[in-house]
Amino acid sequence: MYSILFAAAVILRYRQPHVPRAFKIPGGNWGISLIAVIGITGALFAIGLGFVPPAQLEEGKLWIYETYLIVGLGLFSVPPFLCCKYQKPHWINQGLQLE
Repeated sequence: MYSILFAAAVILRYRQPHVPRAFKIPGGNWGISLIAVIGITGALFAIGLGFVPPAQLEEGKLWIYETYLIVGLGLFSVPPFLCCKYQKPHWINQGLQLE
């Protein structure tokens, strides 16, 4: 999710440059791009680190750890898709009012 948020920040900065922002990052578009690359890299590293089994794991129990990871990833991936599928019509474009 964090990777998507950082990517969205860059995309919105280029697609809608004149929309007032709540904060400014020094360096303009280059600055936001640099921060986004660092953020995406950190988020992907954290996800990858989750797939390294802990040292305390007993021999032969790796499948339990992997099962927890796969089931957890699946469970946490479902709600965003359900929200998109069952969204109410008044949720669309409610937050951003361009004048």
